[in-house]
Amino acid sequence: MTRSLLDDAFGHHVWATLRLMDACLELSPEQLETTVPGTYGSIIDTMRHTVGADASYLFVTTGGRTPQIDEDQMVLAELRAEMERHGPAWSELVGGDIDPDERVVAVITGEGLKTLDAVRGTFETHEIDATVDSFETALPTASPV
Repeated sequence: MTRSLLDDAFGHHVWATLRLMDACLELSPEQLETTVPGTYGSIIDTMRHTVGADASYLFVTTGGRTPQIDEDQMVLAELRAEMERHGPAWSELVGGDIDPDERVVAVITGEGLKTLDAVRGTFETHEIDATVDSFETALPTASPV
């Protein structure tokens, strides 16, 4: 069975985040606290932000079926385990039929998922029917402004 384009995209998101975390697991505590000017913060803070945001998006888009987390004090191994749980949650959410009575707006960017408010005015919007087929048909026509 083939996965939908949306399911594949979220699967890649989880896979890539886990690979990045695996590389970070080799770092010392001092290296994980390293910051670089112009970035989010330290490596560990960036990982906490990434997993925390992902958990928050899942919490909102699943109507609370996926729990919120308190990532602020989590160590990398805990963050990785949490992210691993997100794979099946995203697949369940985007791999099936979209409920036509439910409206969920998520924007996939080169920098992760964003809310519509965070990216408003930076791209052309498209309104589509609430089906995976409509999403897959519309996706190739979407272009940056």
